Amino acid sequence: YVSDEALAEVRAMLDAIGKTALVPEDHFATFAALAGCSPAWIYRFIDALAQAGVAHGFKKEEATRIVAQAVAGSAQNVLENLPQGLNPQALVDQVCSPAGTTVAGLLAMEDAGFSAAARAAVNVAVARDQELSAS
Repeated sequence: YVSDEALAEVRAMLDAIGKTALVPEDHFATFAALAGCSPAWIYRFIDALAQAGVAHGFKKEEATRIVAQAVAGSAQNVLENLPQGLNPQALVDQVCSPAGTTVAGLLAMEDAGFSAAARAAVNVAVARDQELSAS
């Protein structure tokens, strides 16, 4: 319930310190899960990969730095390629060579339920947000 001018002013102010998105009210819970909860899930992903690095001889801090840099670079690559129509799956396809190490790891992640677990985390967070909003 704001004027277009007021909305533009607020967006300009907030865009100066970050990124804004106009989200319909019925998508707030999903937005909260995707933007608000996902950092914790990404931290857990980084830590799990770093733990595997430790199991293969890296020191925890070094393994964590390597993985965090890979995640940061990957996220930047997604953002840079979205305008060209390359979604994350297209980028996955670009870095997987036939019968290579990357696709072997991806298959192991899927066998362990990685994508299903990520979707379940979002679904549960959205449901919990809706429960909290209703009370």
